[in-house]
Amino acid sequence: MTRDPEYLPGRILVIFRDGVSYRQAVAIIEQYGYTVIHDAYGGYYPPLCVAVPEGQEEQAVETFCHLPEVERACLDRNAPMRPKKQK
Repeated sequence: MTRDPEYLPGRILVIFRDGVSYRQAVAIIEQYGYTVIHDAYGGYYPPLCVAVPEGQEEQAVETFCHLPEVERACLDRNAPMRPKKQK
């Protein structure tokens, strides 16, 4: 498998819906065995930068996208929440 050179391995970005507190968001992330690296904008929530095992980034994004508490999840392309390029 060829890795997309524009995304950072081992991390994804997650935005939770309005009404989900930071504490709740962290608890949900930890429930899936992941950890919060930092707030992607240096203290501003959202999005949260989440550590995931390398090679499992897309699977983690898919998992979070199906949760009712999550508004959006994506690969960390070092440009938060930028849409995926069309091929």
